[in-house]
Formats: sequence, C-alpha cells, structure tokens
Amino acid sequence: MFGLFLLETVTANTDFEWVGALAPTRYYDPTAILVDGEYGLVGAVVLLAAAGVLVAVARAWFRWRDLA
Repeated sequence: MFGLFLLETVTANTDFEWVGALAPTRYYDPTAILVDGEYGLVGAVVLLAAAGVLVAVARAWFRWRDLA
C-alpha cells in the first residue's frame, strides 16, 4: 500500500501521471474520511471493483495452479 502511495506521489505532475491510476490512494482522500467522515462514492466503487477483479483473478489462478 505504501509503495502504491509512493508511486502516485512520485508520478504526480509528470508525463507518467497515468501510472498513478494504479494506486488506490488516488480514489479516496484519507483526510476527508478521518476529519469529516465522508468519502466519494465513485472512488469507493472503483476500489470495490478493483478488489473484486483481484479476488476473481486469485481464485482462477488458485484453481489453475493447485487444483488442476
């Protein structure tokens, strides 16, 4: 998680800013969550979808490598 945060921070305002889209910290503002208790619905949906995709890939990988 820290590595992804660092990736987004280092690539901000550069020609490689698109690489920062891989970092989940781009999709939520920790300060707003901690101070105001609010979060963006779009960012939450993006993070939930990414988690779902990663779980599906891990499940498929496990079935292919371990159960086959």
